Amino acid sequence: MFRYDSQFRGSHGRLINPSSRCRLILSVILFLACFAFSLVSRADCIADITGEIFCGAGKCMTDQSGAAFCSRHDRGDIILTMRGEVLCGRGQCGKDTAGRIFCSSEIGGAVMRDRSGNVRCTGQCIPGSVSDCATVKASSSAK
Repeated sequence: MFRYDSQFRGSHGRLINPSSRCRLILSVILFLACFAFSLVSRADCIADITGEIFCGAGKCMTDQSGAAFCSRHDRGDIILTMRGEVLCGRGQCGKDTAGRIFCSSEIGGAVMRDRSGNVRCTGQCIPGSVSDCATVKASSSAK
């Protein structure tokens, strides 16, 4: 009668559980993928209402009038207020239950809203700011 043995001998003669080996390999792959993803810049470009292209180090967006803005920080965020204005941050930004916008004080920092509706941030939570936004026209390849 055939008996399935879930363990086999590795190169050093020790018994190895295949599921443990798979978990280790998947953990290493996941770590490397997260590390590589964190190194990627979040630069962005957007066209304003007239068709002019603007680019920034971080995320870009247009306000309610169609003007283009970008976060001036690498992996920085940009978010619309309830009045249709843009505010930027060094890291991700989020709204609390009162509609106030807070951003992480760290470049590329994370933001999440907790169960109570308060914004939680990597580093400190600071208000989103227009001064963290930029309006830089993209250069052209045309001569």
